[in-house]
Amino acid sequence: DLAGQDIADQLSELDGIAGRVVGKLNERTSARFTVEDVREPVGRLLAEGHTEKDLRAVVWSRTHGKAWGNPKFRDNLRPSVIFGPRFGEFLALAPAAFDEEHGAGAFDRWQPTELVYAADEDGHGSKS
Repeated sequence: DLAGQDIADQLSELDGIAGRVVGKLNERTSARFTVEDVREPVGRLLAEGHTEKDLRAVVWSRTHGKAWGNPKFRDNLRPSVIFGPRFGEFLALAPAAFDEEHGAGAFDRWQPTELVYAADEDGHGSKS
């Protein structure tokens, strides 16, 4: 939570979150986006009350499953699209997509800041 921190701490935390988010986006897409490419939209979304998990869930959902299999969606995997006006729509789709791939309730157990989600009943886990 950025509220109540001095400006230097806020910027440091924002850059940390932006770095983790853009790192996942680059890992999945082989892109070379930078923290500067996502700092403004990530900061705006955090200020609106979204969490790092929300941001990473959208990156995950847009780079897996049906969305990832569609070349049209792949062409739109840019920070301005992912973290733009349709962010809320993408976020609403993320839990179902995650659970479809990892089993019921997996999204609720997912801890993206730890880079893995908790194993399901069968002991399966996956990198976030």
